[in-house]
Amino acid sequence: MNDIMRKDPQCSQQNIRIGTYKVIPMSGSLGILEWVDNTKPLRHCIEGELKHKEVVKRTQEQYNKFVGSFKGDMMGKCILLKPGIK
Repeated sequence: MNDIMRKDPQCSQQNIRIGTYKVIPMSGSLGILEWVDNTKPLRHCIEGELKHKEVVKRTQEQYNKFVGSFKGDMMGKCILLKPGIK
């Protein structure tokens, strides 16, 4: 795509380019992106927060409250009916 834009006079004058990244596909909707400068790995962020036990405890409580709010909901449940039963 950058080759096409480089050949276009308007794009070339404005030095327009598209940044691209390498991706390793893991599934139809998930992939691993190549390393991007000036970013932190997720592990670094998580380990930094684990040092603060109170933050972890509060996060677990919020998560449990969130999951508990779906109690009784049909989400994630499968009901099998025999043919002819309504």
